[in-house]
Amino acid sequence: MRVDLFDNTLHHIERPRSVRGLFCMVPLLLLLMMTGCGKGRFSVTFDLEGEESGICRLIYYASDSKRGFINEAVTPIEKGHGALECPTARPTLVWLYSRDQQPSTCFYAERGDEISIKGKIGSPMEWEITGNDVNDDLTTWRRKNASILTSLEKGKINKAVAAYIKENPKNPAGAILLVTTYWRSENEKEFQTLRGMLKGDAAELMASDILSRNDLLTDAPARPAPLKSMGFPQYDSSMPDSTAVSWYQYKPTAAHTLIYLWNAGGAEESEHLDSIYAMEHSESSLLTIDLCAAADSLQWVHYASRTGTEATGGDVRGWLPRGLADPTVMALGVRRLPSFVVLGKKGEVIYSGQDFEKARQYTR
Repeated sequence: MRVDLFDNTLHHIERPRSVRGLFCMVPLLLLLMMTGCGKGRFSVTFDLEGEESGICRLIYYASDSKRGFINEAVTPIEKGHGALECPTARPTLVWLYSRDQQPSTCFYAERGDEISIKGKIGSPMEWEITGNDVNDDLTTWRRKNASILTSLEKGKINKAVAAYIKENPKNPAGAILLVTTYWRSENEKEFQTLRGMLKGDAAELMASDILSRNDLLTDAPARPAPLKSMGFPQYDSSMPDSTAVSWYQYKPTAAHTLIYLWNAGGAEESEHLDSIYAMEHSESSLLTIDLCAAADSLQWVHYASRTGTEATGGDVRGWLPRGLADPTVMALGVRRLPSFVVLGKKGEVIYSGQDFEKARQYTR
């Protein structure tokens, strides 16, 4: 497996005064084995049933001006086990990503913490995540509400989060649940009411810019600004046997631009790529772009050239090396894969969602 390392920068964020901390981040790293946890690191060990081999991907935010503000860490899983160290300047909220590049769950970590994750690979809401009191509380709550979390019953999820905050207004776990689990788009008024109920450490945690960064990974409503340009590695379909890529700089000029953000490996993704390829050849005023979030550039090139003589997909075929943490994705306001985004001539977002037929309607 080849993993390409990149760096990204977010705004500097100060640590809350009295909360046990928040959100560290460092440059993109690959750490395969745990070598001992120092003061500036936390360790993570995995014991996952049902996963003989694979990888586990973590993303977390920080305010480390020397090492960077965003970190992606990947570790191999062998016979259900894996381990890694994550350098950090400050405490952090860490997201674990599933195979389809969507956040599975999250945990809280500080320097020196020894985080342990145990459970069945396909049941992240029932994982036992330990290492500090906050994780103990989050684990207890998620296990109690696992059925509604996995079924995405928004109303019941919001009711459970609200009940926890009302009973535990000073617990930092409540602030984390409000930002990462509560469906804010379902009831903005209640969200603000619950926010006002938080006290002590929970209130300071909620007020911090560091925690609010995680709105990028939840369904919090957002109106992306018109996209003036974006850059990403481009695949050259005229050289199907080559693994070489070139940097592509996109600026909106077409009447409509359809962007398809996907992850390698799904049958539905393949069908959508074929459909986009057909649209590209039938609508002259439409520019189509497909962006693959495969963790490995070689994997992306393999799928981009999978048909051999003619690779289906958009006019432009690109790669998102950082997945949902990629600045292109953040600029578009995308939080889940696969997603479709339709832009107007001035780069304004006309449609953003997961319904291909709706996206197609907005291109006409």
